[in-house]
Amino acid sequence: MVLSGKRQVMYAAPLCWPKVTRGGAIVSANALLILCYVFLGTMLPALVLYGIPRPTWDEAAVLSLAVVQYSAFRISLLLSRGQDALLQYTFWMFVYIFLGMAPAAHALTGRYAWRQEHTSAEILFSLLLVIIGVAAYDAGRIVYSKLQSRTQDFPARRVIAPRNVQVLCAAAIVVASIGVFKAGGPAAVMITRDELAFMMESEAGSKAGLLIWTMMMRVPPFVALVLGAYILRHREQFSLSRMDTGILCLLVAALVPVNLVANFPPALPRYWLGTIVLAFVFIFVQRSRSVLISFFVSFAVLMAVIFPYTDLFRFSREGRGIEIQPAYEQMVLKGDYDAFQQTMNAAWYVDIKGVDYGKQMAGAALFWMPRSVWPDKPAGTGAMIGRELGQHFLNFSEPLWAEAYIAGGAIGIMLVFFLYGYGTAFLERALYCTRSHKVLFTNVLVPVLAAFQMFLLRGDLMNGVAYSTPVVLYMLAATRRFAR
Repeated sequence: MVLSGKRQVMYAAPLCWPKVTRGGAIVSANALLILCYVFLGTMLPALVLYGIPRPTWDEAAVLSLAVVQYSAFRISLLLSRGQDALLQYTFWMFVYIFLGMAPAAHALTGRYAWRQEHTSAEILFSLLLVIIGVAAYDAGRIVYSKLQSRTQDFPARRVIAPRNVQVLCAAAIVVASIGVFKAGGPAAVMITRDELAFMMESEAGSKAGLLIWTMMMRVPPFVALVLGAYILRHREQFSLSRMDTGILCLLVAALVPVNLVANFPPALPRYWLGTIVLAFVFIFVQRSRSVLISFFVSFAVLMAVIFPYTDLFRFSREGRGIEIQPAYEQMVLKGDYDAFQQTMNAAWYVDIKGVDYGKQMAGAALFWMPRSVWPDKPAGTGAMIGRELGQHFLNFSEPLWAEAYIAGGAIGIMLVFFLYGYGTAFLERALYCTRSHKVLFTNVLVPVLAAFQMFLLRGDLMNGVAYSTPVVLYMLAATRRFAR
């Protein structure tokens, strides 16, 4: 099957979505562009950075604010046009908050989450690495848009198979239940994150074992619930019989309490919890322009101001309370925003050890391989750099920029982000060209990947791959090849 015709062909270059041609709509889009940019480029950064005593206005501060302005403009442009470009939204939101606003706070205050000192030159160099990655990402999208403009067809190869989803829903209930009862029952896993991590790590014996265990308990019920609910919502296009509808309703109803236990919110990493919430929003909420603007503007405020306080129930609550601090204090002192500092640490690590030509990335891709087969398999990059710094706490993020730089220096960043931009442009075109055909796999895959993207970008890569690989494979198992 090939999806073609004027409506599908309207997908244009990822940097230039189909435009509204009515004069009033264009004026409205321009006004929205200005309003969104004023808020994201001026008002929100001012709110976050207001009150910094004796700020240091140097080249690093100016360059980091330039990253804020560029990413704010890109988000505003997408919102003003009402572009249904979920992968771009979450990519630019990550750059805006974690690699723009956070480094601006660091540069202006001279303080960092992990009590290290960094020179202005180190900040400038790391900001240049960020900009190289952003430019390569844009270049990859532009190249894809030029190549795809030569063809007006997009092949549809895989569709969601309701019978496969029924089997996977049942399997997810069984697998998650085994994982929960192996951990000691619902009461043993419905605890805070620090308690659960200690308990499971002592059982698993290694980070890889911990990742595999948690992944098997959390991913299948989440993916099965998404797929089952999606089919029920679009059951007319799937042509479900009454019996199939009834069976799927029962399975979805059973998956709700299973998810509440297996993915108990206080026990989850916030990025995985965010992936679950965003995935349901992206898939089940109609994405009109007004909805996109309301959601992503609110999301920017959430990530810049409220996000650090969401860990209140993730840890043992004895002696803990809410301590309201200025937003810039949260950015410079909490590890939640350490992605840019970890990029600087990666640059420092490469200066000492040199690049590893992809060894860390290979270790992340093969996280499931036992050390009896690969004795020298590397640990996660965040933990590796933490040990080199002499830190006892090793649960560091390691953004994709840092992973790429350790793999191949600046050239590694160029290559990784060019391919990343090219790949995300392909996925967005796939979603755009097939979105009216709800039975197609891309209608679920792309929104889930967009929801997961901030987790993947923040890192470290081993955690990102450990969660994303079973998500994609489990979804693929719910599909079949389209019968031509």
